[in-house]
Amino acid sequence: TKEKIVNLPFQNYHPTKKNILVIGLVPGKKYSEITFPILSLDLASNKHVHFLKYPIYIGENRGRGQIYPNGNKSNSTVYNDTTTCI
Repeated sequence: TKEKIVNLPFQNYHPTKKNILVIGLVPGKKYSEITFPILSLDLASNKHVHFLKYPIYIGENRGRGQIYPNGNKSNSTVYNDTTTCI
Protein backbone atom coordinates (compact mmCIF):
# COMPACT_ATOMS: atom_id res chain seq x y z
CA THR A 1 0.00 0.00 0.00
CA LYS A 2 1.30 3.44 -0.88
CA GLU A 3 0.98 6.33 1.53
CA LYS A 4 0.99 9.86 0.20
CA ILE A 5 3.19 12.28 2.13
CA VAL A 6 1.55 15.71 2.14
CA ASN A 7 3.08 19.12 2.81
CA LEU A 8 6.57 17.91 1.95
CA PRO A 9 8.85 20.97 1.83
CA PHE A 10 10.91 21.58 -1.30
CA GLN A 11 13.12 24.37 -2.57
CA ASN A 12 15.54 25.12 -5.38
CA TYR A 13 19.08 23.88 -4.74
CA HIS A 14 20.50 27.22 -5.93
CA PRO A 15 18.93 30.35 -7.48
CA THR A 16 20.82 29.74 -10.73
CA LYS A 17 19.86 26.05 -10.89
CA LYS A 18 16.06 26.10 -11.11
CA ASN A 19 15.85 22.51 -12.36
CA ILE A 20 17.50 21.03 -9.24
CA LEU A 21 15.17 20.60 -6.27
CA VAL A 22 15.88 19.71 -2.67
CA ILE A 23 12.94 17.83 -1.18
CA GLY A 24 12.46 16.76 2.39
CA LEU A 25 12.94 16.01 5.14
CA VAL A 26 11.56 12.48 4.90
CA PRO A 27 11.96 10.24 7.95
CA GLY A 28 14.00 7.26 6.73
CA LYS A 29 12.83 4.86 9.43
CA LYS A 30 9.24 5.25 8.29
CA TYR A 31 9.79 5.66 4.53
CA SER A 32 12.42 3.42 2.93
CA GLU A 33 11.14 3.90 -0.65
CA ILE A 34 10.01 6.99 -2.51
CA THR A 35 8.08 7.23 -5.78
CA PHE A 36 7.34 10.50 -7.50
CA PRO A 37 5.84 11.35 -10.89
CA ILE A 38 7.80 13.05 -13.63
CA LEU A 39 5.69 15.02 -16.07
CA SER A 40 6.56 14.85 -19.74
CA LEU A 41 5.48 16.92 -22.72
CA ASP A 42 2.76 15.72 -25.08
CA LEU A 43 4.24 14.74 -28.44
CA ALA A 44 0.79 14.89 -30.04
CA SER A 45 0.53 18.62 -29.34
CA ASN A 46 4.06 19.55 -30.48
CA LYS A 47 6.12 17.44 -32.89
CA HIS A 48 9.25 19.56 -32.25
CA VAL A 49 9.67 18.39 -28.66
CA HIS A 50 12.96 16.70 -27.83
CA PHE A 51 13.52 14.67 -24.71
CA LEU A 52 16.70 14.64 -22.67
CA LYS A 53 17.86 12.26 -19.99
CA TYR A 54 18.13 13.73 -16.53
CA PRO A 55 19.82 12.04 -13.59
CA ILE A 56 18.03 11.70 -10.27
CA TYR A 57 20.20 11.87 -7.17
CA ILE A 58 19.03 10.85 -3.75
CA GLY A 59 21.06 11.63 -0.68
CA GLU A 60 20.72 11.73 3.02
CA ASN A 61 22.04 13.71 5.90
CA ARG A 62 22.24 11.80 9.14
CA GLY A 63 24.25 14.45 10.98
CA ARG A 64 23.11 16.18 14.12
CA GLY A 65 22.62 19.87 14.53
CA GLN A 66 20.86 20.32 11.22
CA ILE A 67 18.07 22.80 10.61
CA TYR A 68 14.81 21.72 9.00
CA PRO A 69 13.42 23.82 6.12
CA ASN A 70 10.84 25.31 8.50
CA GLY A 71 13.64 26.58 10.80
CA ASN A 72 13.30 23.97 13.57
CA LYS A 73 16.44 22.35 14.91
CA SER A 74 16.80 18.61 14.25
CA ASN A 75 18.27 17.45 17.53
CA SER A 76 17.01 17.65 21.08
CA THR A 77 20.34 18.84 22.53
CA VAL A 78 20.76 22.48 21.60
CA TYR A 79 23.97 24.38 22.34
CA ASN A 80 23.63 28.12 21.82
CA ASP A 81 26.55 30.54 22.07
CA THR A 82 26.21 32.89 25.03
CA THR A 83 28.75 35.45 23.79
CA THR A 84 28.34 38.16 21.20
CA CYS A 85 30.89 38.65 18.45
CA ILE A 86 31.90 42.13 17.40
